[in-house]
Amino acid sequence: MGKGRILKLISGLVPVVLLVFIVSSPVLAEEVMTLEEALKLGIENNIGIKESEIEKRKAEIDLDSARRAVLPEISFSTSYTRLFLDDDKGPGSGGISRPPLIPGDETDKNYTNDLILMQYINSALSSIMSGLEALQPEEDNYQTAISVQQPVYLGGKLTIARQQAEKALELARLQQRQKKNELLFNIIQSYYNVLLAEERVRIEEEALELIREHKRIAEVSYKAGLSLKTDLLQVEIEENKAILSLESARNDLAMARRIFANLIGADIGDRVFVDPELLPEPLLDKGEAINLARENRVEFKLLDINREILDLSIKMEDSTYLPNIVLMGNYQWQGSELKFDDGNGSITLALSMNIFDKGLSRNAKEKLKEELQKLALNRDNLEELLSIELENQLLRIEENKRNIELQRLNLQRAEENLALEEKRYQAGTGTNMEVLNAGMVLKTTRIANIQAGYQYEVSLYQLLEKTGRLIDYCEEVIFNEK
Repeated sequence: MGKGRILKLISGLVPVVLLVFIVSSPVLAEEVMTLEEALKLGIENNIGIKESEIEKRKAEIDLDSARRAVLPEISFSTSYTRLFLDDDKGPGSGGISRPPLIPGDETDKNYTNDLILMQYINSALSSIMSGLEALQPEEDNYQTAISVQQPVYLGGKLTIARQQAEKALELARLQQRQKKNELLFNIIQSYYNVLLAEERVRIEEEALELIREHKRIAEVSYKAGLSLKTDLLQVEIEENKAILSLESARNDLAMARRIFANLIGADIGDRVFVDPELLPEPLLDKGEAINLARENRVEFKLLDINREILDLSIKMEDSTYLPNIVLMGNYQWQGSELKFDDGNGSITLALSMNIFDKGLSRNAKEKLKEELQKLALNRDNLEELLSIELENQLLRIEENKRNIELQRLNLQRAEENLALEEKRYQAGTGTNMEVLNAGMVLKTTRIANIQAGYQYEVSLYQLLEKTGRLIDYCEEVIFNEK
């Protein structure tokens, strides 16, 4: 192939490539929001899920504290004191000075006797102060103490408290699962609401274009004297209705997107929503649905855990009258230097029992037993409500499925009706308004058809949510984590 022919071929291909790029670039630039991504973002960003995660971590801390309760408590204390003594009087003097001699005549007999008496008293005081000098504290004084307290037996309270903390942690996990289950369904429902709102906007835009085309035809016909002005006025009225309906649809779409963004906790911008690729398998057997709900619904598990916690609380009240045995050890030392030998120590084994508490523990047990009866009633009521709820949901699934078939038939008939009205209008046997009315019927039928399909798909997810299996389905099927 010659060089000229190659250049000519390339020059011919460049406009085609540029055209393809220009046409396809907006499509490539569109960011898609899938249901899988929406569910993951919701789990990561939702405030309610974050709060439940905090509650779970708090329960884990409480469990760790309950496990550490069997360990000994060890305390250590030390102090240093500095004494400032009077160097002139010295230690042992007690701050008492020797009395001075009484002045007088040494030849006086009384004076001699007083002098002898004062010398005797001074000598006696000096002997006493010398004896107390050993009791005078040193200027540096250290005091040190170490104590250990180890519970030996507390009537099973520590074991019961640990078991209660374990149940509280399990309770926190179940509550988090319940919030996730509800959040996932709300996100799915909101996702479909956005899809439906987008479809409605497209249908409203097409309906408005159809009306404007007939308005153009009516204007031409009126100017040509082939139709009355009333036909044009009627079309203009329908155009205004269509404009208002389109504006309402766009507002609903904006609100649906905003609610969805709030649920997943992320900015979605102008991202395009696409129909989910996977759908749950319909479960139409009521008995099987009830059994699955009993196994997986968080409400039943919460009732079971609350019952177990109440049983443990009753055991805790029973342990009130059991003995408590605690082993305590103590070591103390005091001196002018900081060291730990030559101290005093002690070991104590203490036992205590609650003999009479005015019947408070018995009353507390009676209240706990009443709570157990209340839980039993709640479980029976939950069983009944669950049966009604699942039966209603199964009926709605069948109803939505039947509605899809009916709306498809209606859509075919509405399309056929519009085509016939257009032919009649072109043939001069029909009016412009009859064509517009047929178009409005087609518009509402298209919206109803899309709505029926989405309602059926949402009802399948809702059945998973009501049987407590939505989280497992999302992890196994949508997230592919198992």
